[in-house]
Amino acid sequence: MVVLQKNSVINILPMPVKPTWGELIYILIITVYRHTHCF
Repeated sequence: MVVLQKNSVINILPMPVKPTWGELIYILIITVYRHTHCF
């Protein structure tokens, strides 16, 4: 489940744009927070 969610988040990001590690971590934290808190 977690792997599929991470892959979906990565697929949503536009390929030409190379996000920094800070942005990737920020996105992952938001997705995990929303899933854990039922948002």
